[in-house]
Formats: sequence, structure tokens, C-alpha cells
Amino acid sequence: MKFGIDRLIAEPALRRPLTGRRLALLANPASVTAGLVHSLDAIAALPGLRLNAAFGPQHGLRGDKQDNMVESPDFEDPQHGIPVFSLYGQVRRPTAAMMDCFDVLLVDLQDIGCRVYTFITTLRYLLQDCAARARPCGSSIARIPRAGRSRACGSRRAGRASSAPARCRCVTA
Repeated sequence: MKFGIDRLIAEPALRRPLTGRRLALLANPASVTAGLVHSLDAIAALPGLRLNAAFGPQHGLRGDKQDNMVESPDFEDPQHGIPVFSLYGQVRRPTAAMMDCFDVLLVDLQDIGCRVYTFITTLRYLLQDCAARARPCGSSIARIPRAGRSRACGSRRAGRASSAPARCRCVTA
């Protein structure tokens, strides 16, 4: 299986629709390429793409907050000079100012699909706010591998479900 980030790097045709757009990335510490380069660094290095912001869920974008229930602040990425917004700090949902920083949201998250994990809820909130503002989500990079399966979580299904992972339908990766 080849993850979306590696395809985005290897296939210029996947990057063409992103050229000239202000991009934001939702990622966590496991968001890495096959060569173990963090997705934020990999996307920032791609010619022709404009990374404007990043979002980090619980534990931070790069895993700097590993203790459970420890909130993290927003900060400016020292290497790329872009804002990194914490969605597990003062806010759990993006603010209007955060949403105004980008045109397209790229998502590269891994989760085991357990209802007590916060990553899928963070993803859900961002997707809801993107939909409300007619912001596209770059599904070509989206991945949420589930333990023991070669599936990735896709868009929310119609109807009600009892837990956050159940609110997503799984598609073959």
C-alpha cells in the first residue's frame, strides 16, 4: 500500500489542482512519508505548493505533548514560518480566523479507530467547518489506517452512529 503523501510527492498530476491555492495540513506525529519525513516538511519542500498553515490534534503536530489530556498552544513553525494551530488547546474546533488561512485542507492522520481517541473527532470538526465554508478537503492525502486492516476512513456516512469512528465509512486504501 502506498500512502497519499508518497503519491503526492511522486505524482505531479496530483499536485496540479493545488497549485496557486493556500494549503493547510492536519497532521499528527505519525504523519510521515515512507522515508520517515514528516508530512509538513515533505509538503513544504514540494515546488509550486503554498503551505499556509497546519493544524495539530491532541499530542501536537509533531508529538511534543505526549502526556494524556495535556493541551498545546498555537505557535509558529520555526522551520517553515507558518502558523500551527492547536485543536487540542484553547479551542477544539477551528476559529473563523484559522479557517480564513487556507483554501484547501490536506489531511494526513493515523488513528486506530477507537472511540476514545480524539483524532477522528478533530478531523470531523475540521471537515464540518470546511463544508460550511465550501472549502475542499484533499482526500488524495487523507488516511486513517485502522489497526489490523488495510482500510482508510473516508467521508462521514448518512444517518446516526454511536461513536466517532462509526460515523465514517471505510474505503479501501
